[in-house]
Amino acid sequence: DNQRLIVSSYPEDQYARVYSPDGSFSDVSQLADFNLDNYVRIPAGTSTLLAYLDANAGLNMTFKEERLIV
Repeated sequence: DNQRLIVSSYPEDQYARVYSPDGSFSDVSQLADFNLDNYVRIPAGTSTLLAYLDANAGLNMTFKEERLIV
């Protein structure tokens, strides 16, 4: 209940980690499928995030828009 799941979908630095309050973390990347195109990517338009949490849990989501210019 006091841990944080941090997921990075940057192509050059993909990971999924569970952080403890002391800053230590466990790599849980083996539980993720980074080969899926839709893994933590938010499509254009309106989206809905569904999360199932127990009564004492909290949820905070941060995302940013990026564009690839070629």
